[in-house]
Order: sequence, then structure tokens, then C-alpha cells
Amino acid sequence: MVVAGDSQSGVVGSELPTPLVVRVLDSAGVPISDQLVNFVVTVGGGHVFAGASLTNADGLSQERWTLGTSVADSQRVAARAVDNTTGQPLTYAEFRATARAGLPQSVNKVRGDHQEGPVGTPLADSLTVRVADKYGNPVNGITVAWSSIRGGGTLNPSASTTDGSGLAATEWSPADTGADSVTATAPAMPSVFFGASAFLVLRYTQVATGWDVSCGLSDAGAAYCWGSDIHGALGTAGTSATCFGGLTCSPKPVPVGGGLTFSTVATNGEVSCGLSSGSAYCWGTNFYGLLGNGTWSGSNPPPQFTPMPVSGGLQFTAIATSIEEVCALATGGAIYCWGGLGTPAHPDSANVPTAVGNGLTFQSVTVANDHACGLTVGGAAYCWGRGDVGQLGYGGTSDTTAPALVAGGLTFTSITAGSSHTCGLVSGGAAYCWGAGAVGDTAKDFCPPQCNLTPQPVSGGVTFAHISAGEAHTCALTVSGAAYCWGTSGYGVGSDLGDGTNASHDLMTPVAGGLSFVSISGGLYFTCGITTAGDAYCWGANYSGQLGNGSLSDSNQPVKVTHP
Repeated sequence: MVVAGDSQSGVVGSELPTPLVVRVLDSAGVPISDQLVNFVVTVGGGHVFAGASLTNADGLSQERWTLGTSVADSQRVAARAVDNTTGQPLTYAEFRATARAGLPQSVNKVRGDHQEGPVGTPLADSLTVRVADKYGNPVNGITVAWSSIRGGGTLNPSASTTDGSGLAATEWSPADTGADSVTATAPAMPSVFFGASAFLVLRYTQVATGWDVSCGLSDAGAAYCWGSDIHGALGTAGTSATCFGGLTCSPKPVPVGGGLTFSTVATNGEVSCGLSSGSAYCWGTNFYGLLGNGTWSGSNPPPQFTPMPVSGGLQFTAIATSIEEVCALATGGAIYCWGGLGTPAHPDSANVPTAVGNGLTFQSVTVANDHACGLTVGGAAYCWGRGDVGQLGYGGTSDTTAPALVAGGLTFTSITAGSSHTCGLVSGGAAYCWGAGAVGDTAKDFCPPQCNLTPQPVSGGVTFAHISAGEAHTCALTVSGAAYCWGTSGYGVGSDLGDGTNASHDLMTPVAGGLSFVSISGGLYFTCGITTAGDAYCWGANYSGQLGNGSLSDSNQPVKVTHP
């Protein structure tokens, strides 16, 4: 029978404080002396000191028991009285014990390391550590302190206590972009480091496209650009990626320097501009005086990475750019341009805002490579600049430095200029185009000699709420936000039409993906748009990272612009 030592509790791997004691009795209940008793560990992996002993005059036999090293195991020792001669068991008793974890010796990461998530939002996985003793058993009741090394943010809680599984956790919301880190520290043990990559989740209100650059405007008015940086049109000197031809670029959005907030932004690949509190700012190259700050920088000007104020102190409501000129709409409805002024003759360039329009009052302005157009408050369209393929829409092919009335007597609600063509929407949403290519007219896709010298209706019977002309293609949005494109996939491998193929289409074709857009912008061989959720998507050529999805791979259907 068991006398002492049963149902004890002790630290794993340690000897129990009370010896195991049994008494051996005969059938009459009289103690038996000199009886051999074996002590055997049956469960738990521990050990006993001697393993066998003879009973004393009181029939007592005792043994020392050292527990096994795992708290997960049951602990059992059998005491067996055996025949002294044959060793056959005569009677049997069992001792039980519970093993507790030892002192904490290690802190190890369980999950939550190397995550990626938006700034100011809890990461998907909690940061979790496990505190264990020297045998790897979980230790509960240990306080783990959490602290930020880089990136700041919120740790909730800042200290947590290990549970029965030895686990302690916290929720981390990084407050800074880039590589952030947090430590977990338990008393008298080395700290454990967690890392995360935090990023901004932007909701865009506008996207602008140019030669091989895109710029977007966040709902907070911050400007971000992506694509080629060889002319400084990204507005930052911090780009280091190498793109097509070994040139500097950024395939992800980067913030425009200077700390300004903008109401609108425009880009052409050589210069980008924006309006901040009505004042115009530009950054990038100063070819033809594109910065508009009254300076000339020679034939190969160095990039200007920080937005520079445009001279003249004028207040504007809209701004548009091309590779040779910038035009802006002043608050009174006058159009001012600088750079090439919309003409193919560079000697006519201006390095400060210069009024155009012969006193007309406009409600919008659009600029392409060699021509510009404005829409008066009454909805009449005027164009000026190069006209060799009918892109001015007045019925001829001569250049003009003065705004020429677009023929046809149409009243437009919006107008957009492409490289060699122009398009507009009339009341009710019907689209009209003129010039060469991308005009939605199969019979006159090749021009010259066949050109639309005056506005012609775009085939397809679809009405639109928004339209944008690219280099050799045009895209438009229906009232419900469905996107359609037509024209030439000039790059040849990544269709700027976005229909999932690399083919050109003279007639309008729906953009793949089923997304609903609120705005759209056509660039050189690519297109971008803003969805109703405020996400930016782009499609087409991507040799300079102008699609903004972190890669240089072309896409013939919309891909989401990634986080900065």
C-alpha cells in the first residue's frame, strides 16, 4: 500500500521533495520485512534513484523519483513487491505526479514576422512569441514587453502575459512607410525582433498620363508619379530602379517632393505640373521653357526635381501638358501657354505664361504634342498649332497660331487632344473625332491621304460621360463607368486598348476586367483610369514602369497601381 509520495507536483527534470513510500503487508495485515520491492517509471520518462529496496521491520520501502522533462506527459511510477527468489510480482501500487514547467529560458517568434500592410492599420497577423523553459515546455504568467524600434505606430497591448501555451501576443499598426521593426522582451532573456513593411493605401481622385510617366492625385491632395525619371517628371531624385535601356525610373508611385497639395495634376513625361491653391507649379525638364519660370536651360537642361512656381502670379483652374508645351485655364476663362505654345515652330516658344485665344472665354483646355484646343463657355471648340492631318478640325490642314473654330456647329461638353487627332463629347454623350487615326472610323484610319478634317461621329452607338485621347488611341467612359477604347496598339505587345489582346481596333471595344471607372487618361501606348473605389488601374506598355504595378511587364488588360 502507498504510504507517502503520491500526487505530488514538481518542476520538470527535478527530484520530487517527498520520497515514494510503500508498506508491504501479509494477508493478515502484518508488515513483511526484507521484502524486495521494485520501483519502475512507467510513464513520463523520468527515473528513480535505486530502482529496488528491501522493506524494513515495519514493512516499509522507499525510493527517490526525478520527473521527466515534458509537462505534456503523464508521470507514473509503479512499486511492485516481487518474490525474492523467482522475481514474480506479488502485489502492486502506483504513484502519480504532475510536472510543471521550469524557469523561462527562451523567447521564440511564433508568427507575425515579415508582414506587409497599410500604414495605420493593424497587420493581418498578431505578433506572437512563445516563452519556454530549458526543455522547451511553455511557461505561463511571464510578462512580455513590446516596443517599436522603427516606424512607431500602435502596439496593443504594449505588454502581454503568456498563457498556458506560453504564448503572448500584440496587435501592431505601423505608422510609417518602409521597413519597420518591433521587439518583444521577457525578463532576463534576449529580445526578439519582428519586421514589417508598411505602405500607404492611396485613394486617387485623378490620374494623368504622358509619354512614359503617370501621376496620380490622392484624396488628400498629395501627388504621386511613376514611370520614367530621365527628365525629372516624377518630382523626386530618390528613384533608383533601372528600366528600359538602363534608364532611371520608378515602377511604383513615388511622392512628389516639396510638400505641396494639389487640386489637379498633369504630366507629359518631360515635365509635370499641378495647381496648388490656384497657383501653377511645374517640375522636370526645361526644354522650350516648359517650367514657365522665365528661364531657359539650353538644349539639354538638367532635371528639376522639386515643383517650381510658374512665373506671373496668375490663378488657374485647370492645367494640361504635352512634350512641347503647357497650357492652363485662368480663373477668368483665358488660356495661357508656355513652351512651344502649341505650334511646331520652336522659335515661337515662351518661358512664361503667354495668353492665347484672341479674347475668347474658355471653360477647359487640352494639349497634345503639336496642337492644343479649348472649349468656350458656350461649348464651341477652338484648336491651334499643327494641322497637317486635320487635327485642328476647321476643315483644312494648315498650321495656325491663332485658335481656329472647329467646323460643324457642334456644341461640346468636353474635348481631348491626342497626338494627331482630337475628340469631343456633345450633349447626350455622343463622341465625335477628327484628324488621323484613333477616330473610330475604319474607312479613315490611315491618314493622309484619308483624314477627318472635321468632326465625325464615332461608330458604335455608345454614349459617354468622359473621353480621353492618347498617342494613337482614344478611350471613353459610359455613365455607368464602363470603359471602351479604340485606335492603334502602337507599341505592338501590350495593348493600350485594354481588351485582353494586343490587337488594334478601329471601332470601340470594351476594356477587359469589368471595372467601373470615374475617370480615364490616355498616354503613349498605355492608359490609366480611376475606379469608383478610388483605385488606379493602368494597361498597355510598361517598359518604364508607367503602369505603376511594381513591374516592367506589359499588360493588355487593367492592372492595379500598387502602393508607394
